[in-house]
Amino acid sequence: MKKNFVLFFLFSVIILLTGCKKPDEVQKVPEKSDIESKESKSDSSRQVIEKDIYEGLYVKNINASSFRDCRHPDSLYWVTDKTKTLEGLYNKLFTDANVYNSVVVKVKGEMVPTETAGLIDMYPRTLMVKEVLSVEKKNPDNTCVPYNFWGSGNDPKWSVQISETENLIELDVPSEKKIYNFFYAERKEENGEIKYSNYNTVQRSMIEVVFKKQICKDSLSGKTYDYSVNVNLNGGKNFIGCAIKGSAQ
Repeated sequence: MKKNFVLFFLFSVIILLTGCKKPDEVQKVPEKSDIESKESKSDSSRQVIEKDIYEGLYVKNINASSFRDCRHPDSLYWVTDKTKTLEGLYNKLFTDANVYNSVVVKVKGEMVPTETAGLIDMYPRTLMVKEVLSVEKKNPDNTCVPYNFWGSGNDPKWSVQISETENLIELDVPSEKKIYNFFYAERKEENGEIKYSNYNTVQRSMIEVVFKKQICKDSLSGKTYDYSVNVNLNGGKNFIGCAIKGSAQ
């Protein structure tokens, strides 16, 4: 009887000890989702607004590194390039560097609030580039930012772009390895012609671009267009060709 009592007592003690361990003392192996959640919370210094693939116009010069998104063409964003390759690819496309040159880029990145005090007013958000997918020279087929007119001609080969959205009148003459840039100016219409003109004080150049609605045939491709264009540079050089009307009208 005494022996049975001792066994019963020992058995009761064992049950009591094993049952007293609190649930929160049990060790739990953290799941992957828990770890990722903690890691994301630890980077509290930066708020990611968007994470996506971005396509638009990129400009790099001494004063700016900006991006104009195809989805929001009226907004400008500052650019920081984590790959350290975007600027080099940009420079390879231009033999004559200036503050206006833009290229069409497609990148992977994150959109975050701009933190640099001197940039916040003009660029409230910053595009952090994580991967460069493509960099191309701008043309009427690949640009997604609205333009007013785009004209071109041959002998020598040249092109002109009028864009109120980008605030520019741009004449590209590859044979001269030269791009002439002017700020956008309101058009004037008279005698069935649409005229744009302006003066660049830095390049010391003057331009007048005249579009006329009439059938125009490209001298090389034979393709027909709805507009003809005549560009006069500095009161002397004339460039004659055909043009297409854009959506920014």
